[in-house]
Amino acid sequence: MIYYQNPDGTMTPGTKGGSWNSIEKELEINGTDRWKGMSKPSVNIGFRMVMTYTGFSR
Repeated sequence: MIYYQNPDGTMTPGTKGGSWNSIEKELEINGTDRWKGMSKPSVNIGFRMVMTYTGFSR
């Protein structure tokens, strides 16, 4: 969750990143934010941890 600053100085909640069902444009850092203004939890908003398995040595 982030906040956008409006021209009048007030703040509006928004998101960056997207969810499992976001379209490509919504995953861009400066992409479309279809959840701008939403301030309640949703399964469509959140972040996903990404981990790359590189193996392990013994």
